[in-house]
Amino acid sequence: LEQPLANNVTQVHGTVVDIGSHVGEKPEWFFVHVPKAAGTSFARDVAKVLQPGVHVQSAEKCSLAMKRLLTRAGDGWGGIVREPRSHVLSQYLMCKNSKWGKLVVPAQKREVINGTFLRWLQYFDTGRNLDDLNCYHPLNLQTRAFSCDDDRDEVPHHATGSKNNPTMVADPLGVALRTLDTMHFVGLTERYQESLCLFAALASPDLDLPAFCNCADEMAWQSFNSVHENYGAPHHSVADITVEEHRLLDALVSDDEVLYKAARERFERDMHAVERKRKVRILC
Repeated sequence: LEQPLANNVTQVHGTVVDIGSHVGEKPEWFFVHVPKAAGTSFARDVAKVLQPGVHVQSAEKCSLAMKRLLTRAGDGWGGIVREPRSHVLSQYLMCKNSKWGKLVVPAQKREVINGTFLRWLQYFDTGRNLDDLNCYHPLNLQTRAFSCDDDRDEVPHHATGSKNNPTMVADPLGVALRTLDTMHFVGLTERYQESLCLFAALASPDLDLPAFCNCADEMAWQSFNSVHENYGAPHHSVADITVEEHRLLDALVSDDEVLYKAARERFERDMHAVERKRKVRILC
């Protein structure tokens, strides 16, 4: 059954969320929700900036499966990526602290999750262990989401070659970079407010940008009130990661770091183009 999540936002099934209602010739947008990259918050905040008649669908699915949903000229697609090391830390804390994580991780393997971040990283043996504790596998998860082609829900959660994601991908980083190039929208978790403004400019061209998109006006910028999902995790930061944890992360996020660098460069180019067109300063 469809489940309303917020005003103009409906959970259709699984991780599939509809935002807005499609009318006539207005465009539809399809959003690749990379888990733990602010996709849940973004789906709810997008509803505040959409022009009437524009529809957005978001899902934690493979990007190439989402791309196939584009059927008309004028439709768009995209996603948000996150700094890889903080992304992996957030995956761990979601699996450990959230109600969902406590439900899905098998009882006999809880000791891995209930231990330290270091213990959890060691469990994956630099990516050779494909078991994901029925939660997230941290080996280049963002590259995986941007390169896989399965249309089932939550496939990017699982390591390529595992039982739940068996299809191997030749040159996943190359595929992911090409996917990034074909997207109409690329946002960054670390530039969340700016990303929402970029999406508003692209998906709602007939509307003025929200006042909170003008970073030169400090009061207007500070008026932005985001939806924040709190799943019980303690405050965390990439600054908390130890030297040994960084060493283990080197092998787990090497492709994601290349993808993130390309996404950041793309984001800055697109943002500057919008600033010139809309005559407003969004990046400060």
